[in-house]
Amino acid sequence: MKTFYLTLFTLFVLKSACAQSLHDCTSCTTQRLKPEQIENLSIDDIRFLTNDLFARRGYRFKSGEVDSYYAEKPWYKPVKNNEDIVFNEIEKQNISLFQQRTLFLKNKREKMIAELQSLKQYVLADNTPELSRRFKYIKSTSDFQYLQKAIEKISINDINWFKHKAKYELTIDDGDFVRVYSIHIDRNKIRIQYNNQGGSTLDEHTTLYPTASNNEFAYWWDFEFDTILKFIRFDVAG
Repeated sequence: MKTFYLTLFTLFVLKSACAQSLHDCTSCTTQRLKPEQIENLSIDDIRFLTNDLFARRGYRFKSGEVDSYYAEKPWYKPVKNNEDIVFNEIEKQNISLFQQRTLFLKNKREKMIAELQSLKQYVLADNTPELSRRFKYIKSTSDFQYLQKAIEKISINDINWFKHKAKYELTIDDGDFVRVYSIHIDRNKIRIQYNNQGGSTLDEHTTLYPTASNNEFAYWWDFEFDTILKFIRFDVAG
């Protein structure tokens, strides 16, 4: 019985170890990686692992930032010519795994961006039927005008990514009010927000008729993306 439980425990430990994400490529030259070891990693994480694998073979990087990072590693021994580097079969398989996963993540990201572009197109065109059919968004007179204002200002193509997160945020102070239009992405969750932050800084200390009223408020719309973009909820604060 003890042997049985010991075997189960060993299998559990091995499975957990395989499922853990990699932090560097120390074992990439001798161990064939499994897809589940990188399934939670971002494109940036995988790019780092690829660089790490190459660095352990002495690869000379064109990027000064990457080159400086590895120059401080005691194990890094740069070669004279990158073309002289020969990867073993395990390394080749791991590089191929990184490339395949990166391609999958890039394609998924491009599909998300395409869906957001379609959402923007239909919102600005006030295409109620398509918004309902494609995104499950039911137009409401209380929030739709603010969604139009927000998505009009958001440049979908200028969204920037870092690991699993991305954002685009535009703040406009027109001398009357300060408004913020933004989109935030965290893995498959997307939030579009319209934020009225109050009066302009132009008259912050020169208001003619001081008032206790508060004109700050925010509207936001949450979506999720799998293979398509789907509306989840709308909320308001202020």
